[in-house]
Amino acid sequence: HQDDEGKHLLVMKGAPEIVFAKCVTILINGEDVKIDETTKKQFREACEKLAGMGQRVLAFVDLHLDSEKFPPGYNFSTDDEEPNFPLDNLRFVGLMSMIDPPKASV
Repeated sequence: HQDDEGKHLLVMKGAPEIVFAKCVTILINGEDVKIDETTKKQFREACEKLAGMGQRVLAFVDLHLDSEKFPPGYNFSTDDEEPNFPLDNLRFVGLMSMIDPPKASV
């Protein structure tokens, strides 16, 4: 995403345990807080509780990109072996759970 000033915001969603492992901070009450062991434990417990209720859980993370390294018009690509943008040191934004009933054919 590119904001009105031309700065890029990387956003990602995915399996909670995978995307959370790429995070170093968490957004709490509008502030970035460093992830510690207590935060990790609370995260695991929240995921287990939601999954235990039979819900599908997704995690959301973001990262404000340096406008000097990623100027307006930067050509983001995943064509090479590694993407040309960061996929670590992200900020955990939150979880979303949804009821995902089995398909009729199951």
